[in-house]
Amino acid sequence: MELEQMLAKADKIADYYVKLQQKIFYLLIDNFKTTRPELINQDDPDSILEWRLRALAKIGALTKDTIRVVANTSGKAESYIYDLVKNDGLEVAKDINAELSDALKQNKPISPEVNSIVNSYAAQTFRDIDNNVNQSLLSTNRARNGAVRVYQDIINQTVLEVQTGLKTPDRALKDNIYKWRDNGIKTNLVDKAGHNWSLEGYTRTVIRTTTARTYNDLRIQSMKDFDSVLATMSSHPASRPACAPIQGKIVNIVPRESSRYDPEYPSIYDHGYGKPSGCFGVNCGHKLYPYIKGVSHNFQKQYDPKEAIEKQKIQQKQRYYERNIRRLKYDLDLARRQNDISSERKFNQAIRGYQAKLRDLVKDNDFLTRQYDREQIISPNRAVIEQFRQDIRYNMNRKKVVDKTSVPISRPELNRITKSFRKSGGKILMGPEIDERLSNIGAEASIIGDDLIMFSSKAGRAAIHEELIHAKQKRAHGEPKNNAEICRREIEAGNILLENSDKWKLTEQEIENTRLLIKKYTKDLEDLRDGE
Repeated sequence: MELEQMLAKADKIADYYVKLQQKIFYLLIDNFKTTRPELINQDDPDSILEWRLRALAKIGALTKDTIRVVANTSGKAESYIYDLVKNDGLEVAKDINAELSDALKQNKPISPEVNSIVNSYAAQTFRDIDNNVNQSLLSTNRARNGAVRVYQDIINQTVLEVQTGLKTPDRALKDNIYKWRDNGIKTNLVDKAGHNWSLEGYTRTVIRTTTARTYNDLRIQSMKDFDSVLATMSSHPASRPACAPIQGKIVNIVPRESSRYDPEYPSIYDHGYGKPSGCFGVNCGHKLYPYIKGVSHNFQKQYDPKEAIEKQKIQQKQRYYERNIRRLKYDLDLARRQNDISSERKFNQAIRGYQAKLRDLVKDNDFLTRQYDREQIISPNRAVIEQFRQDIRYNMNRKKVVDKTSVPISRPELNRITKSFRKSGGKILMGPEIDERLSNIGAEASIIGDDLIMFSSKAGRAAIHEELIHAKQKRAHGEPKNNAEICRREIEAGNILLENSDKWKLTEQEIENTRLLIKKYTKDLEDLRDGE
């Protein structure tokens, strides 16, 4: 079990709470919709107070709806957290124990301290989230319920802006919904600096930090159990100040005052270990590998500490752009739910602006890579997207012509072409997230199973008909069993496209690209036969 695997799980749990927050804003919007006619028909600015009273009267129903949604989430979240911290944590301990046993020729069982760590961290993580997030949203006390507080704040700010003539009632309400979504639903946690943490920020920080801490603390404890107190610290091109001087080096995992301390090497305790901003602190991604003198070797790449710290500042700018892209995508989602066309345009433009900045930043700094998953938001199609990501075998063997010129068709024509497929139980997915995912693999369309097709908004007739052909192939013959069968199906689909090119009104470029694809897959099939 690797740290990256655990952090991926941690992000999914955090996403669960982000989705919860978005659902709560859906509830708020739906509540406001019932009083919206009264709001936008206000001729007298003073009568906005009547709308305020009617909106506040719905708090009871909103509280019940919120409690219902949260209650359904908290139980699942608890099991996910325990599975991540406890079960995966024990896998980490088993792996490191096996590694040390092999290197030191010793056999030792997992110590009680290891079990104590996983049990303690799992219980503490859920307890913290339950106390500061779940219980605040489950409370019937209006002053403590975070969702109700947001609802009241939106109402009061809307009234203020209308009464002072800053905005129209409708504009004020919509803008305040976006504003409070950006601020996030507040938890009951206020830190020493007086910062009231949001639901999203708090849960993601707690879960990711606990996950990394569990991973490293279990490995450290296992090393201590084997009386091995030296470790190699992983290295990254970009690093926080606490980690930069010792990353890639051999380090002590015990403090200087320990009798087992080796003065030849620095100690992680001298670099803030155990503190939020120290090495292995909040959001640190470094790892420790057991180091045994005379046996182990250090193959970690060495980076200049000053350069690593400067690069970390650049990396933080990347994270800033990614956060803003996600924020704007959530705002865009709410704009669509409110049928706010002008805000949709504004948010789309802002998203493209940040994406352009991000592309330039990555292009100018070769140590950075574009991490599209950090720009994604949780959507109703998320489960499908995950399946699409995992459907590697088929998609990797689909050799699309990336630069083919297609003429996007209208939605009515798309509906007509796909009518038979949809009537037989098939589903069509489209949208910005689908566009981005397909763009990453250079495709206009892709099929999952035999009943779900994703189309790019720029998909032309050839791509659409091709996927419908593949759907029929899958329904008739099942999934392709090997690469040769994939090639044969692609060739068959291409020939059907050419036979119907006039009927389906394919462009000359689409016809030419189809011929190229047939030629390509024919050669691939011959190569496969030659290799048998």
